[in-house]
Amino acid sequence: MIDDDEEIEGRWYKTVFEAFSESDIGFVGGPYVPRWPGEFPGWLPPAYGGVIGWVDGGKERVPFDQNYPGILMGGNAVIRRSVLDAVGPYNTSLGRTDKHLLSGEDEDMYHRLLNAGAKGFYLPDLVIYHNISPTRLTKKYFRSWCFWRGVSLGLLERTRKQSCPYLLGIPRWHYRTAARGLIMGVASLFVRPKEEREAFASELALWDFLGLFYGKHFRQYQRE
Repeated sequence: MIDDDEEIEGRWYKTVFEAFSESDIGFVGGPYVPRWPGEFPGWLPPAYGGVIGWVDGGKERVPFDQNYPGILMGGNAVIRRSVLDAVGPYNTSLGRTDKHLLSGEDEDMYHRLLNAGAKGFYLPDLVIYHNISPTRLTKKYFRSWCFWRGVSLGLLERTRKQSCPYLLGIPRWHYRTAARGLIMGVASLFVRPKEEREAFASELALWDFLGLFYGKHFRQYQRE
């Protein structure tokens, strides 16, 4: 699976072929190398690169498991047919529409793959180049994306339970990051933050939380 605003690197097919020569491999993913339309925005937090499809899992082949700091992103993913048949297709009701930036179908698929015991790897040579649209390089887009990503995660929280303390149906640690984002947001109204990226990252954590709470308790949802 790749997206229509991406191009594969010259070794992409070779990397896929070599990976699946191992019979126990169920799925693989790799990095997204951004092609910027202009100057890199100084306010863009690297931790939120996934908003625009900028993924760098490092230079080493590593397993997709509980220690991997991300997920299998659907814009650069290869899943063995037998594994996909076993876990089922992507849940499109969690995906983007013409009105909302829902983005939970990748998260849902990734956890279904792991729960099914499928073996997957991040491959640094499985490179795609992602052409970044200028319309996505705005703070408004980042805020909207994070809110609707939060909504998607809230919908998923209705059917799964994480091994962490909860408060009002939300993992408790989200409240800490949201409170920090609120405090920094209010403070920035009066004092310009020294580190713009850090301040904006804290604000985006608040939008994540608001979306998560709305998705968990208020968003109408019917699983396909």
